[in-house]
Amino acid sequence: MNTTTAAATLRTTDELTHHYVTGDVNGYPTPSKGHFYTGFENFAEMKEFAKEHDGTIYSMYTRDGWSFVVPDGWIDRPYKVTSDWFGDNYVIVESKEELINYCMYAHNDLLMSNYANAKELRRLYQQGKRGIAEGHAVNWKENNLVLKIDNNGAFRYYEEIPKYCLTFSHDTKTQMIGVWLQ
Repeated sequence: MNTTTAAATLRTTDELTHHYVTGDVNGYPTPSKGHFYTGFENFAEMKEFAKEHDGTIYSMYTRDGWSFVVPDGWIDRPYKVTSDWFGDNYVIVESKEELINYCMYAHNDLLMSNYANAKELRRLYQQGKRGIAEGHAVNWKENNLVLKIDNNGAFRYYEEIPKYCLTFSHDTKTQMIGVWLQ
């Protein structure tokens, strides 16, 4: 089956999401560079689909309001989630030990700073202890924690996220891994 026939057939498939690929970096439709499919359960399923339809596993991105995706580069594994995706006020914690160390560091840092208000210091310390307690329930083999750092250096439990993913959205940009049929 040639790529055009495969794309026409697959466009109606409910399990996958179809995107048109553009050659422009601004999301406009020309020149057309083929079809891109996302929505796979895992990377192995994506590899099988790419092999079956003579496609390439690729990373692409789009922005809010765009109808097309833009090629971002060839990729051979899922995205590893990093704190760079979230911004300066976030920290990724990858294990229970790292969370405990981070809580202790944050507590010591608070003690060394000149907090005039002991009540505020106690509140921040309790917040760190709560973060440790919540961290015990995390499935550390598959997930990480994202902690949001407050302006005063304290943090709160923010979100449990997968260590690896096939799509990621932040602000107006969406990164995705899928199969490109050219």
